[in-house]
Amino acid sequence: MNYTERNKLIDALCGVGLMLLLVEVFYGIVDSAYTLYGHRISNVTLAVQITGAVFLAVAIYLFLRAYKKDNMTLTVYGIEFLVLAVLSALLPGAYISFPKPYSTILSKGFPFMFLAYYLIKAIVILIKTFRKKKGNR
Repeated sequence: MNYTERNKLIDALCGVGLMLLLVEVFYGIVDSAYTLYGHRISNVTLAVQITGAVFLAVAIYLFLRAYKKDNMTLTVYGIEFLVLAVLSALLPGAYISFPKPYSTILSKGFPFMFLAYYLIKAIVILIKTFRKKKGNR
């Protein structure tokens, strides 16, 4: 594996890791604000909605940038941010509308779904890279 291929692999894996870190930190903060620290639900809901709006703005920016550059990687990141924005919009309703066991399952389920997605994505990136490397020999 030459220097350029190694840098592309590292960039792809770092992108996956940073997105996973963003998701896990966001849901960790929101979950702790709703459950552990007992913040007022209206304040936390407003903060989550603002964060969701920021995620939506980032998704739109990434879509526009991907369209101009014809870049599929940016499109995938845009879709990921769009899904994150939609789920962050649904999260306050999960805490307010559902009773305790169901809201906990939903709030814990979202990060695990993202974790599984990003682990599968990292594995696919590694497999594609090593298959391409094996095919070049």
